Amino acid sequence: MALGAVALALLSVPATAGAQPAAKPTAYVVTFESTAVPTVADATDAAQLQRLDRALQPLDARSDVVDAAPLAGRTAKVTTTLSAAQLASLPGVAAVEPDRSLQLFDDPYQGSQWHLANDGRSGGTAGADVGAPAAWATSTGAGVVVAVIDTGTQLDHPDLAGQLWRNPGETCDNGVDDEHNGFVDDCVGWDFGQNDSVPGVAAGASGPHGTHVAGIIAAARNGVGVAGIAPDARIMSLKVADSGGTLQLSAAIAAITYAADNGAHLINASWGTSTPSSALRNALAYAGTRGVLVFAAAGNTGTYLTSAGPFPAGYWTGLSNVVSVAATTRQDLRASFSNYGEVTLAAPGADIVSTYAGGGYASMSGTSMAAPAAAGVAAIVRTAAPALNPAQLRFLLAATAERPAGLEGMGSGRVDAAAAIAALAPGAPPLPLTPPKTPTPVEKLPSITLPGPGNVTVRGFDSTATVTFSPLAGSYSARISGYRVQVGSSIVTLPAEGPYRATFGDLPAGRLPVSVGAVLIGPGRATSTASFATTGAASPATTGSVTAGYGSATVSFRLVKAFQGAEPVTGYRVTVGSSTTTLNGNQSSATFTDLPSESPLAVSVTVLHGARDGQVTQLGTVTPLPRSAPTAPTAIGTSTSRGKVLVGWRPPELGVVVTYRVTVGSRSLTLPATARSATISAPAGPALVSVVATNTYGTSVAATANVVVPG
Repeated sequence: MALGAVALALLSVPATAGAQPAAKPTAYVVTFESTAVPTVADATDAAQLQRLDRALQPLDARSDVVDAAPLAGRTAKVTTTLSAAQLASLPGVAAVEPDRSLQLFDDPYQGSQWHLANDGRSGGTAGADVGAPAAWATSTGAGVVVAVIDTGTQLDHPDLAGQLWRNPGETCDNGVDDEHNGFVDDCVGWDFGQNDSVPGVAAGASGPHGTHVAGIIAAARNGVGVAGIAPDARIMSLKVADSGGTLQLSAAIAAITYAADNGAHLINASWGTSTPSSALRNALAYAGTRGVLVFAAAGNTGTYLTSAGPFPAGYWTGLSNVVSVAATTRQDLRASFSNYGEVTLAAPGADIVSTYAGGGYASMSGTSMAAPAAAGVAAIVRTAAPALNPAQLRFLLAATAERPAGLEGMGSGRVDAAAAIAALAPGAPPLPLTPPKTPTPVEKLPSITLPGPGNVTVRGFDSTATVTFSPLAGSYSARISGYRVQVGSSIVTLPAEGPYRATFGDLPAGRLPVSVGAVLIGPGRATSTASFATTGAASPATTGSVTAGYGSATVSFRLVKAFQGAEPVTGYRVTVGSSTTTLNGNQSSATFTDLPSESPLAVSVTVLHGARDGQVTQLGTVTPLPRSAPTAPTAIGTSTSRGKVLVGWRPPELGVVVTYRVTVGSRSLTLPATARSATISAPAGPALVSVVATNTYGTSVAATANVVVPG
């Protein structure tokens, strides 16, 4: 459909008997059908927004429309006195809903917690979140205990102190195992490394890890810091990791068993090993018999898993109470570090803001953050449906996960708390008998073609090269996991989201092949390349000259040669002694003032371009002239006539004169630096004549003579 036709159709509001416009302008979010505003592959593509904007321009000009602004894809915000029904009746309109303010959560860092509710800010994609605020109206995780098996939790953190599980059978600090479970004073959990009842933060760089994980799950909605996905759930802190962030297999097994025996409903395990363990598997299976669902991080090596991956996550294919969780970004794409392929599902895991040891807050990334995000969603769902067993809860999360383009190979998709809660509502459509096939099939593409030679630019000088290229767009873009750039035998791997520029150093001399390959998600990681070559280009050089002034120096220079294939010149760094100034590429001289004049000063010009500084040209030395007073004017002479004196002089031999002041008796004249004589009226009799020269620094010196003025 032509755009012009679309615009006309959208402006034709059918007459409705008795219909009255709203008394006040109302803002609506309007979604158009694809037949009205065709969608390009990328919903945020500039061409798509321009297409929608052109279709909305006539609508924006109407007197009953205050504003019509494109949002993304086929969605626009329309502020109008028309009713929702009138807008919905327009040809091509798929849906109309009021634009409303949402109170996402009541904590100061709410704008940074994109994983809770993503409105598209900071380069994100609206809706690429776990849908927690929408689910909070039904459930906030109350009554659910989540065991965090990690580096311990800051027990007095302002966002976590009130969120800790309290052992109902234990009297704290009485030194007695009150409930006879083999642990004395285990009021909030246990430290399986130190074998004591204080599961606080471990020392070392990895210490804050557990506090961050706990906050993602259940930080309080208390007006302080951040909010957890399930803010009314409770955290059972089980410390297993040492100061280096490692943990013993035995400690992990003991912690899983403790959690299963002491009332945990969910376990978060943001750790793993590449070596399988039957004992670890048995502990997980035992937790399943006690009704515990375990969320495990899928790993951070960016690997496509074709079989069971790191453990415990890798046991999900054989144990129905284990969930392997991959990580997504705020753009609803796989995080570049996340493993994928043989995983259960995905959750936000990049740049997640949460609680941090020391009472503060920080952003961290990893599947270690994705696992607790999924566990938080599970806590919300379990409160709403406590009768679900682990297998049923896992099935519900998988069956209601979102599966946008770009998450191929990410299991059943990204968890969505709102969709899971909606699926539990009376009258909701039945779920499929089986969740989506996991892992999601990945199309095997033999190759893709980069655009022509203009798409890749190679610049270099000396032993360096910089390769710049344009990313691929269109139907393949969602399947690209990164780019592989190679110059000779040197390789740089870049993430799919950029930057699209790779710099190489210490390259051998000569002509080197250059290739840029797009790595596809899926087995084989198909690539295609376009080959270019460096030219062995050297750095452009300069030549120039230096002129000395009084306490100053002027440096003039020019490029000797612009080498073919070299990085474009972006500027110059000019240095005189210890003074330096930077010029842009169009400037060719620099003046320095207030320089010392006692000794020679080194002068150089450095070409700026490429990945590092270019060639340095030494222009020798300069010794600025002294800034002291000029020498006195010389050869002062006078001639007199009745009532007048003619004064003449020669300029000083040294110094830059600004003005001369000529005085005869009590009468004076101020003259410019070019003057060499002056006539001054004076009364008869003897008189003192002086000529005062003043230089650029305000320093003066005088020459004098005595005359007799005739009457």
